[in-house]
Amino acid sequence: MSICELLSASRHYGSGPTLVKALDNFTVTFEPGEFAVLSGPSGSGKTTALNLIGLLDTPTSGLVKIDGQSTEGLSSKALTEIRGQKIGFIFQSFNLVPVLSAVENVELALHLSGLNPKQTREMASESLTQVGLGDLLDRRPNQLSGGQQQRVAIARALVKKPKLVIADEPTANLDSKSGNQVLDLMRQLNEEHKATFLFSTHDPMVMERARRVVKILDGRLLADETQGV
Repeated sequence: MSICELLSASRHYGSGPTLVKALDNFTVTFEPGEFAVLSGPSGSGKTTALNLIGLLDTPTSGLVKIDGQSTEGLSSKALTEIRGQKIGFIFQSFNLVPVLSAVENVELALHLSGLNPKQTREMASESLTQVGLGDLLDRRPNQLSGGQQQRVAIARALVKKPKLVIADEPTANLDSKSGNQVLDLMRQLNEEHKATFLFSTHDPMVMERARRVVKILDGRLLADETQGV
C-alpha cells in the first residue's frame, strides 16, 4: 500500500485574470521507505505539493491519500488526527520554542498522546539520543548550533514513529558541512525506521542523496527519476 498519493491534484489561488495554478492536475505516488525529493525552481509548485501531502492544505480538485485513506471531505479535526498519527514535519527554520530545552521541544510532539510525563521524557530523550544529542538534552536552542537545532527538529519529527516524514528545504539554513551531516543522519534514520522521507528542495546536495527525484515545473510533473544511491 502506498504511503501517500496525489491523484490529479490541483491547487489554484485567486480567480479570473489573477488565477494562479500553483499545482495543476498533478499525480504522484510514494511507497513505504522511500527517500525522495520534490525538486524545482522557486514557484514551481513543490512546496504546494508538500503542503497537500502533509495535509496542511487541501486541493482545489483531485484527491490526497495517506496510507491508503482518502482525505476527501474530512473535517479539520480528522485531518489533524491523521497528521498527528502518521506524519512528522521538519522545517527549514527549525521551529523550535526558544524558552524550552531540547528535550522539552521534542516532548511537545507528544503533548496530545495521552502518555504520562515519565513516558514522554523517556521517549523524547531516546529520540534525541538517536540523533546524537543525548548529552545536550537540557540545552536551549540558542545554546545549540544550526546543525544541532535541526537534529532536535528531526528528533521531534521522529519521536512518534510516523510512517511519513516531510522536510521542506531542510538544509536551507545550514552550512554545507552541517547540511551533509544532517542528510547522512536522515538517510540512516530512513533505513532504520523504514519511514518514507520526502523533501522539497532545489539544493543539489539534497538531490544527490535522494533515491528518487520528482521534478516539478509550473505546477506540473516534469520528470520522475530513480537514482542508484
